[in-house]
Amino acid sequence: MRFDENLRNLRKEKDYSQEYLAEKLGVTRQTISKWENGTAMPDLKKLIELADFFEVSMDDLLGLDYKTINPDSNIDSGSCNDYNEAEAILANRYTNELIHSAHNQIDSKTKVLSIFLAVVSIAFVISVISFSGKISSLENQINGLNASYAYLSERINSDGSQNYDGDDYYDIEVTILKTYSETPYIVQAELKYAPSSYPKNSKIYYLLPKKGGGVDRLSAQENNGEFIAEADIDLSLDKPVYFVLDDGENVIKQEVYLDIEDVLGTVNSDITYGINEKTKNEFLFTNTFSETYVWNNSRYTKLNSADLVVAADGKEVYRQALKKSELKYDETNEIFDSFYEIDLPTFYIKDLKEPKKFDIYVEVKLDNGVLCKSHLEYNSSMYYPNEGMEENLSYIEYIFSVGDKTVTIKSNKQ
Repeated sequence: MRFDENLRNLRKEKDYSQEYLAEKLGVTRQTISKWENGTAMPDLKKLIELADFFEVSMDDLLGLDYKTINPDSNIDSGSCNDYNEAEAILANRYTNELIHSAHNQIDSKTKVLSIFLAVVSIAFVISVISFSGKISSLENQINGLNASYAYLSERINSDGSQNYDGDDYYDIEVTILKTYSETPYIVQAELKYAPSSYPKNSKIYYLLPKKGGGVDRLSAQENNGEFIAEADIDLSLDKPVYFVLDDGENVIKQEVYLDIEDVLGTVNSDITYGINEKTKNEFLFTNTFSETYVWNNSRYTKLNSADLVVAADGKEVYRQALKKSELKYDETNEIFDSFYEIDLPTFYIKDLKEPKKFDIYVEVKLDNGVLCKSHLEYNSSMYYPNEGMEENLSYIEYIFSVGDKTVTIKSNKQ
């Protein structure tokens, strides 16, 4: 598995929230979410902290299988030299990922120098780890790094100026300040950009989508090096907010990450259903791994009721009310880190003709009136590999009533 999948699985095995992990690592919850979604990668220091925190090796965290990388090598777990070689390959892989990232994100001399320093640091780690018998290999790696740096410098110096081409990533902190009970699809948010440095005389603003189409421009106000803006954001529009930096010569635009799960809550479970028994027009559905359904409340709303629903070829054929647990809390004992655990039953559906597709979901009603359909993973091949039944993966739909219309926002699987 890849790093993002490994991190997500490790966190869920420990039953930690993204907020809890972020606090332990000294980063924002949005940063953890980006790592788990594969849209960002931690630096080497954070990778080491993550490995120590979850008590796993770096190769397990990154999904590195040494024998897959070097199938001709016979690794003895007691051999220090072979272990060092595996660690050197691990560090080399991470180095190559940084170089590849640098090729795709050439935008300023400052960033290139930062990348170069990071790469040189990793090269030094490699040299320490694989000191014995690896000198010639390291020399080739360092020569390659030098060549990469020369290439990056040439690309930047070729036009004699910094190039803000929009590929750079600007870390914008989003904080939900307020929700509205009468319009739960609208939130008041604070957007904060706190750079260590930035181009002089820059204009920083946000583009907010409007209900009738188009955008509103909202300028950020500078306060002690922080650029802050507050705005009401309509989640039902399901359109991005953009951060814009204009330095007078170049303009970059970047989508701001606004997580709907921060506002309404989310699921912290990976549940798979399958058909355990089947006779003519009768099916026995089983929660394959007996997982408990866990709904994480947000600080603004909580679960009110939940039903288990099955649809066959788009038509509802089964519904059962679920009993939620008493309100529980994580280690911080904060209301916005509260959650419910719900047991999902085994059940029969009778008098059902052979469908082409099942959709199994938990229908969650929140105390502010929002309806959430939490679709569960369905796997027919586990029991009937030749049935040809369509399978589905888990995701959440947040459903709002806006006037006389219903608006649905689909959230990707966590």
